[in-house]
Amino acid sequence: MKTLLLRATLALSAVAALPLSAASPARPNVVIFLVDDMGVMDTSVPFLTDAAGRPQRHPLNEYYRTPNMERLASRGVRFSNFNAMSVCSPTRIAIATGQNAARHRTTNWIQPDNDNAGPKGPPQWNWRGLRKGDVTLASVLRSGGYRTIHVGKGHFGPRASEGADPLNLGFDVNVGGASIGAPATYYGKRDYAVGKNAKRSAAAVPGLERYHGTDTFLTDALTLEANRHIGDAVRDGKPFFLNLAHYAVHSPFDADPRFAANYAQSGKPAAAQAFATLIEGMDKSLGDLLDHLERLGVAENTVVFFLGDNGSDAPLGHQHAVACAAPLRGKKGSHYEGGVRVPFLAAWAKPAPASPVQARLPIAVGAGYFPDGSRPGWRAVAGWSRGRRAAARVAAGRPAGPGSFGCLPDALSPRAAPVGLFHDLPGRRLEGDLPLLSGRGFGRFPLSVVPPGGGPLRVGRSRGQAPRGVAADDAGDGRAA
Repeated sequence: MKTLLLRATLALSAVAALPLSAASPARPNVVIFLVDDMGVMDTSVPFLTDAAGRPQRHPLNEYYRTPNMERLASRGVRFSNFNAMSVCSPTRIAIATGQNAARHRTTNWIQPDNDNAGPKGPPQWNWRGLRKGDVTLASVLRSGGYRTIHVGKGHFGPRASEGADPLNLGFDVNVGGASIGAPATYYGKRDYAVGKNAKRSAAAVPGLERYHGTDTFLTDALTLEANRHIGDAVRDGKPFFLNLAHYAVHSPFDADPRFAANYAQSGKPAAAQAFATLIEGMDKSLGDLLDHLERLGVAENTVVFFLGDNGSDAPLGHQHAVACAAPLRGKKGSHYEGGVRVPFLAAWAKPAPASPVQARLPIAVGAGYFPDGSRPGWRAVAGWSRGRRAAARVAAGRPAGPGSFGCLPDALSPRAAPVGLFHDLPGRRLEGDLPLLSGRGFGRFPLSVVPPGGGPLRVGRSRGQAPRGVAADDAGDGRAA
């Protein structure tokens, strides 16, 4: 599940709750940019890698246009093997609470009006979702002085429940959040209420009356509202938490006319072309948000987490075929990789190594994302690693070996970051990781830290222990390779 994101957001909530002195840096603004039904292949950013960790482009990466995702990826960390639940509500509640689905028991999507457990549903399944008073990321941040803003899809509980309204879940502002899991339509001319399918008439998106009767596409309306509310927070001198949860790219596949021409000659079915326009419209929203943060002068103080809530729903083939998320099998609702692997990016909206705020949560710039497919120009340093041999393997472009930990800085590289970490475990590889966004054990076993521009390397051990699974005499000598 989303262990890394949950650790990161909970760590952020702890940082946000710390008392501030006059000399303390400002608290970071937090943005979760959540895309509905977006899988790992629904983007021009290559998330899949080869055995050595090099990004690999596939035909779907050439089909979709997401330049602002590429922009965000170049500013932070791209996670190549990130998984969610195969449907939306379990993932959304997990992000909100820090609990996995086995614990919060909402293990399926929530049907707004009827308990959809089914005859073979799990015992004690939680159809009612979240309740007023549940501890959520929003409520923790609000108690720390944040303005908490929800814009877009909620789907935290059924229609008559407390969880249907994000205002009951720790948010100060709610625009568009309700029990519905999909919009009736994306078109403002139809008031986001009367779609192609009459059964969706109850799926009107609330809170957008100012855009009714206009040509404003739903994705754009939500972006305008998000920007308006974070602007208010900045003007009021408040740190903010924005949960921008787009209805895109969920069906109905209403084509966004702003981008339809880009796919007209693709040879793909009309629904697949419309889906691609929803992807591109979502990406424009990300760009508009990043631009707005810069205009407000708060980009250096805002951390952005970008992810999908379940695998792709691209209308490109059967749900069990290698089609919708090719070369992965399956799509949304299936337990193949195509149904659970999602994009995840973590970055400061504007990296600034000298920022005291960013120093409290360092994120390696460009880690794991190089559009040309090259490897990072980092030197290997044996910190918490399997000594000089592991460092030499990484420097040569090979995996360090199972259970290895270390630090990979290079002040001479234009892609260098103040701190870069590597972590190799059997079967997976995470590059450019960092203590709060990491795999097993980073919070307990600090690694080497190299200041911006290089400098002396200091390696410390936590209570004299090596990470679990790494022998003490194989933990590395702490000298540069």
